[in-house]
Amino acid sequence: MGNLGKKQWTRILIGLSIFDIAAQVASWYHIQDQLLSPLIPESTVNYIGKPYMADAIFGSLCVLTALILYFNSRYTASIIICGISLIIPPYLFYILLG
Repeated sequence: MGNLGKKQWTRILIGLSIFDIAAQVASWYHIQDQLLSPLIPESTVNYIGKPYMADAIFGSLCVLTALILYFNSRYTASIIICGISLIIPPYLFYILLG
């Protein structure tokens, strides 16, 4: 892991995960705000925005778990959880709902 220890890598990955969650929520809000039109049904807007909110919820649960592990000095497990939270969400919605 180079010159950085596990503790520093964990901090970096938790920060990246939190940034990813903020980006997903911002994308969801942007979709809800920009597609506000009487010509577009609300169900369509919700369907388009659903993957972004699902990714944000999954990421939030992973970051919460990673933070609990971090404060209990389980840095390797926290790194794995953060890695999962950054890699899996783009495919999560399509895996679960086909």
